[in-house]
Amino acid sequence: MKGIQIEVCVNSDGNYQKAMQNAAELVAKVMKEEGIPISRVVQHNHFSGKNCYVLVEFWNQFISMVGACTGNTQQQKPVTNNNKYRVMTGTYSTIQAAENVLDVLKHRFGWVSYIEPDGSKWRVKTGTFTGMDAAQAGANKIKAAKLAQVANVVGL
Repeated sequence: MKGIQIEVCVNSDGNYQKAMQNAAELVAKVMKEEGIPISRVVQHNHFSGKNCYVLVEFWNQFISMVGACTGNTQQQKPVTNNNKYRVMTGTYSTIQAAENVLDVLKHRFGWVSYIEPDGSKWRVKTGTFTGMDAAQAGANKIKAAKLAQVANVVGL
């Protein structure tokens, strides 16, 4: 019945890594002030049973970030994934709609991206991301910006 909950929110044009770093620093500060050991830092599904699909992928990395902020380097090692991935949107019925998304990905996000025909429709694909964490963050950014309802991560 006792706990401290922290929610991390990132605007569609925000910096996901910076938000996670800020959250790690906040968790480390609260741990120090309240005398909480890192072993007691848990995801909200520990209490609710609800899995946060984004944080599940990043949990080991996040705990390592918290450990680095506290000076505790005896943390779980994050799973290193050097595989290459690409984010692929759902289809657009017009080339103009796909070009509008492409413009945002290239000029606002600064990503390498391209359009590819898919039957009579169009699909936008990103360049490669290294690691599932980075690719999933990219897919989430596309969805949060409302550029696509569907953004799938595909391995290369």
